Amino acid sequence: MQKELLSQIVFGEMQHYGPVAVLPLYLSSGPGALDYLTLVEAIGQMMLKVMEVSEHGSVPELKVINTGPLPILLVSGEEVKGAKQNRIVNTSILVPAMAELVIPVSCTESGRWHYDAPDFEDSGNISNMEMRRSADESVRSSLDTGRGHRSDQGLVWDKIEALHMKVGSDNISNTRAMNDAYKLRGNELEEAAGHFPLLPGQNGILVLLEGKAAGMDIVSQPGAFSRLHGKLVKSYLIESFGKVVKVDYGQEALQREALRFLDDAAAGEVKVFKSVGLGEDHRLLAPEVQGSCLVFNGEAIHSFCFRRETKEGHMASFSRRNRLM
Repeated sequence: MQKELLSQIVFGEMQHYGPVAVLPLYLSSGPGALDYLTLVEAIGQMMLKVMEVSEHGSVPELKVINTGPLPILLVSGEEVKGAKQNRIVNTSILVPAMAELVIPVSCTESGRWHYDAPDFEDSGNISNMEMRRSADESVRSSLDTGRGHRSDQGLVWDKIEALHMKVGSDNISNTRAMNDAYKLRGNELEEAAGHFPLLPGQNGILVLLEGKAAGMDIVSQPGAFSRLHGKLVKSYLIESFGKVVKVDYGQEALQREALRFLDDAAAGEVKVFKSVGLGEDHRLLAPEVQGSCLVFNGEAIHSFCFRRETKEGHMASFSRRNRLM
């Protein structure tokens, strides 16, 4: 995670509903220089084709073909459905313009291995925060041992089963598809998401669950973030199902908690790896925070951080000035 990025984060006005609070995030530096498409618009404009790597397929890999003039951003945890089984992207990837790429993925539908459709489409989901956090841990471990951006597939399936139990879809999903959990609670997710509207110029969100900072996503282009906003909000909201703790939503107290989260991230150690597509993958690890930042030509394209489940950590000395909007 780039400290320059963290120093540019500005908070918008707190939004909250139930046990969830969201701080809209802005970048004081303004929009990034690089123009790119997101998964949903690239598929919609028929500039991106996502398919199995061969007729027989390979669980941890997919092929993507970008036929357009702009790079395409695929976000860590973003799900595609169809072909032989649904998958999520293991790491954020910037697919070059007019290029073909094999990307690392994880299966999110363990009970199917046959063609449902020739190619993939956007499912409309990003995997829930807990799954993204555990996948981030396993991908970092894989990178550290020189095995690329591979995930622990068994752990992904375990997290999907935990999600089914959390939302009550454990008895209805014949193929154990993550998408079934989102579909079952779709109306509730839509209703809850309405309490967290997208704001003009917004670059990201910092989410607090039951008063504790849980995670953050931020994108260099507000236009790109606007197409990811709904997916990201729901990926955090689904974690709140079953939580009944009432939280005192004092704006100042929650902002202090959010600032502690950013302080912890700024104190982390960063390792840099070659990205799957364009740019570099900056992997952050701190005593209480973990995350990743996709960087291209010095520009942070997509960054995310999650609170680690550890014992008490420490406060960093990162400056908290000029964060409030």
